[in-house]
Amino acid sequence: MTIGHNKSPLDAIQDLYDEAMNWLDGEPLTTKKQHDTLIELIRALRSARTAADEARKEEAKPFDEGKRAVQDKYNPFIQPKKGMVDRAIATAKQVLEPYLLEQARIKRENDERLMADAHQSMKEAIDAMQASSGNLEEREEAERRLADAEEQEKVAKRTAKKNIAKGATSRWDVELHYPVDAVRHYWIYQPDAIYDVLIKLARDDVRRGKREIPGFEIKERITV
Repeated sequence: MTIGHNKSPLDAIQDLYDEAMNWLDGEPLTTKKQHDTLIELIRALRSARTAADEARKEEAKPFDEGKRAVQDKYNPFIQPKKGMVDRAIATAKQVLEPYLLEQARIKRENDERLMADAHQSMKEAIDAMQASSGNLEEREEAERRLADAEEQEKVAKRTAKKNIAKGATSRWDVELHYPVDAVRHYWIYQPDAIYDVLIKLARDDVRRGKREIPGFEIKERITV
């Protein structure tokens, strides 16, 4: 089975694909000749793919070279992580971070104090409402205190949502210190994620030659 010399790589793939459609009709193989033919078809398809990819590279070469020249011009200035812009921004962030962390700590303490004060005012207002039974003047005062406490709580919530600086966002980095405890925790709350990790680790080991792994059944299958 050979690819015609006068056909384009894409036409050759189309012809091979049409031939595959004739062969792959759902019927199982019964003879060695059928097996050999399919093996040859697979090899021809792979060769055709290689030829088509080479043709693609050759056809795209002028565009790639032009694109490379433009990239070489702009990369020193705007290349991600390496260009002047990102290097300057990264250094500025390093200088800003200690200040912003301190401002975040101060804001967090202030937010907690405002919310605690609002909760205390709410509790006192509710207590006053309960104690005002039968006394109209005390009832009106308790209702006023309750309205003030509700507004105080709204202010505390709005304040907590404000950023410490324009464009600043908090980020929490995670460091793993006790892996066994972490696995036990996530096995309870995210078993599917742990399952995916275990499968990946086992597949990596199998690719490296392992054929027995505790907890796994490893089966062989043949592909061409």
